[in-house]
Amino acid sequence: MVHRGGLNRPWCFDLLEVMRWRFDRADTYQPVAPDDMTPQDRRAWYDSEKCRRDLQDRCRELIPLEEVEQAMTIAVRTISRALDEIPDKLEATGAGPAEVAVARELIGSHVAALTDNLAPQTTRGSRDA
Repeated sequence: MVHRGGLNRPWCFDLLEVMRWRFDRADTYQPVAPDDMTPQDRRAWYDSEKCRRDLQDRCRELIPLEEVEQAMTIAVRTISRALDEIPDKLEATGAGPAEVAVARELIGSHVAALTDNLAPQTTRGSRDA
């Protein structure tokens, strides 16, 4: 600071010193875990989190799991149908039986892998056990 201000005197700062003070210091903000809060602060925090989630729901920033699963199911079915048509189209354009068989096998294994990777965690966890 160059000099203090007063009633009829403006404050005068050294801008470089202000910038150093602002940007060279370590960030002192440390989030507090709800368990470390007082009961009143914890309640206020949970209430604010509930309001934030409600707002995210209304703004469609959060999408219910059922909607995501339904959209993924439709997408996988659409992709699977399109891929299933490839061997028939290969056959119609004159590809040999060996090439068509390889295409069917590859497409089948990739579709199976895709559906396995998209299976819900609970189903996958119970299958792996």
